[in-house]
Amino acid sequence: MRVIITGGTGLIGSVLVELLAPWGYEVIVLSRNPTLATRHFSQHRDIQSIGWDAQTSAGWGRLITAGSTIVNLAGPVQPTGAGHPTTRRASARVA
Repeated sequence: MRVIITGGTGLIGSVLVELLAPWGYEVIVLSRNPTLATRHFSQHRDIQSIGWDAQTSAGWGRLITAGSTIVNLAGPVQPTGAGHPTTRRASARVA
């Protein structure tokens, strides 16, 4: 069975990937940084890392088959910068 995981290098995602790989699942990790993901799972040759913009299915949508499972563990993608409201709120909490 093919399992496509977003957020596969995060705290929960990396544990899930490590649990599924030895059981023979075809694990595909969608990552905003596929080079980092490949290094992260270098001990498992059968884990694929695919680049993902975290907004569309471009580049990985073709990998979905009838027997695929998609697990979304990706965090929110938000614009950042000094003037962005999220950045201001985070800075206020730290101060």
